[in-house]
Amino acid sequence: MKIYILLVFLSIVTMTINAQQFKPPVTKQTPVTETIHGKILTDKYRWLEDKTNPEVVSWTKAQHDYTLEYIHKNMPEISGLRDEFMRYLDRDIKGAPFFVGNRQFFQAKKKGDLQYKLYTIENNTERLLFDPMTIDNTGKTAISGIDFNRDGSKLAIGTQVKGDEINFYRIIDVETGKQEGNILNNINGFDWTYDQKHAYISIRNSEIVKKQEPIKTYLWTVGADQNTAEFIVAPDDAKDIAGVWDTDETSEQNYTFFSQGDFYSNTLKMRKVGTKDEPKEIYSSKKFRSYPSLHKGKLYFYTNDNAPNFKLMVVDADKPEYKNWKEFIPEKETMMEGATITSDYIIIQDKKDVMSRIFAYDFSGKLIKQIELPEIGNVSSMRYHKETNTVFVNLATFNAPTKVYKLNGKTLTWEFFYQDVSPLDTKNIESKIVFFFFRDNKSVHLFIYYKKGI
Repeated sequence: MKIYILLVFLSIVTMTINAQQFKPPVTKQTPVTETIHGKILTDKYRWLEDKTNPEVVSWTKAQHDYTLEYIHKNMPEISGLRDEFMRYLDRDIKGAPFFVGNRQFFQAKKKGDLQYKLYTIENNTERLLFDPMTIDNTGKTAISGIDFNRDGSKLAIGTQVKGDEINFYRIIDVETGKQEGNILNNINGFDWTYDQKHAYISIRNSEIVKKQEPIKTYLWTVGADQNTAEFIVAPDDAKDIAGVWDTDETSEQNYTFFSQGDFYSNTLKMRKVGTKDEPKEIYSSKKFRSYPSLHKGKLYFYTNDNAPNFKLMVVDADKPEYKNWKEFIPEKETMMEGATITSDYIIIQDKKDVMSRIFAYDFSGKLIKQIELPEIGNVSSMRYHKETNTVFVNLATFNAPTKVYKLNGKTLTWEFFYQDVSPLDTKNIESKIVFFFFRDNKSVHLFIYYKKGI
């Protein structure tokens, strides 16, 4: 079933009857034909990728200038709209607090700030932990990644300049706020190992991007020179993805997983954490993909293996081969969007008729109940905090800032946690769901938001 969301804006800008036809400056075509991954492709506009080319600079300016001129001539200014946007964008903004171990953190931006900063909360007192303006006062460098170790005492924080997707990581001691060691350059991904003394880092720089080379993953010893990192894995082809990570269960045997594949499928291998054993292949498919989670000696796989709407499968971690996998929560008529494991339940998220739903299952696979949401909204994320046995659930709507609720992992009861305070008045916005059915019984579901009285 295809789902479309229609946003009807409060202000509708119409062109005059005699508005000129939109005819931007013509873009020249310079075809470039090449073979990529066995496919012959022709790109007529490859020349536009070189943003330092004076011709590209001139083309960009011409397109920009023409568009502004067209808007000024054909679209009347909406009085107060710019001021309303700026009241929302340029203000004190505090993100929802989040927890790592027994520590609390949040991101915030004060009115006039060019970038978000990272803070920690200690004894009900906020303390600045990282400000990207201290490394670039132009405001062009932003936080691009936040990776804490298990107890939140160490932070690997990534930054990038003007969204160029080339990341630089720093290791920060949370207690002192000081950087430890040298900057890690050209980091595509960072993941702490189980022993917290190492990290898996993948490298991606402009040269790798230009040559379309596979992204390699290394094992780096925290504090050591980056050049001493040990190569671990890389995909055979640049269009594929390879990843390595450790499970993090504090009271049982943990494992290192190796995944390699494309967007649609993967091969999984595993070995006991901290060993140099040859990884054992436990799953391989060219059509499907599987993602493991470890809990009390069992591996739970979120997978679309012969299940387009996804399902959950389970196996004993000491006998992980695919032949031993058993169906735990079967595929349903609706798409399974995720699974979160708490102390007593497995929380499953799906969506029906564009409405989010969550269900609680016990560890025998029995459905306990559907957990009614505290209010109508889309579940945009669920994050489990082991130390408090709490699932933090983000509920998003189009006519109010996102709310965060706490779901108790044992009692399955709700508690309101956080919501941003918006300067915009949304009391006069109404919403409804409209269903349109076609001759083949297929339907399109629309969320419609509109000003009262329209």
